Order: sequence, then structure tokens, then C-alpha cells
Amino acid sequence: MSKIEAKRELHVLAVDDDPYDLDALDEMLEPSGHRLQRVIDGKTALFLIERARPDLILLDLNMPGFGGLDVLRALKSNAKFSGIPVIMVSSRMDRDAIVTALKLGAVDFLAKPIDQGALEARLGKLVGERLQKQATQGVAWR
Repeated sequence: MSKIEAKRELHVLAVDDDPYDLDALDEMLEPSGHRLQRVIDGKTALFLIERARPDLILLDLNMPGFGGLDVLRALKSNAKFSGIPVIMVSSRMDRDAIVTALKLGAVDFLAKPIDQGALEARLGKLVGERLQKQATQGVAWR
């Protein structure tokens, strides 16, 4: 098997109806080289996920209309997208919603305002998992 070059940077799709939260995420991710794609509603997110195939989705739990749990259900019910890790974010710590999100397949939950250290730790874990998976498949990081 030939070695394929793979990037350490992640394509992160952030779905949040609050532009200030998206700006904060942009500032957190820029120094690490991760690429952030911003979306302000759930239906647009589903449209973009199909075309852009992000490595990770940061998904706001509480959005008007088609909310975070709706997006998560749609993603996890589609075999093409069910493997994309989703981290739910919310300023409202609703225990039932958190449990529901985790049962639906979210890999983690972050409280707003998002702590940069916590976000970086989760991104580092994801990069490490990708590194391990790709190393077993003969892929080299650059």
C-alpha cells in the first residue's frame, strides 16, 4: 500500500445561531490551523455537511426551528454521516437534553462559553484517534 499524506488540521463545522459564539470559536481555532466553517441554522448545516464532509461538528443544542437535537438525529440516522463526531454545545445545562444528545450519538458536550483548553483537548483527542486509525492504514501525517 502506498503512503498517503494526511493533514493534522481538522475541518470543523460550527453550527450556532449566535454569531458572537462563532466569532469566539474562530479565534480559538485559528492559531491551531484548524479550518472553521460557520453555519447559523440546522437546515443549512445538513446541506453543507453533505457537500463539505467536516471532520468534526460543534453543534449548538438550542437553536430556533431545526435545533441541535434535530440535526443530530438526522446525521446519526444517515449511514453516510453517522461517523462524523459531534460535540454538542450549550449555555443551558439541561441534563435531559445532554443525556438525549449522548444517547443519540454525540461524542461529548461543552458548556458555553466554551473553554479553549477543553476544546483544544477534545480536538487533540480527535487528531490522535485519526492518527492511530490512519497509521494502521499506511497513511503518513504531514
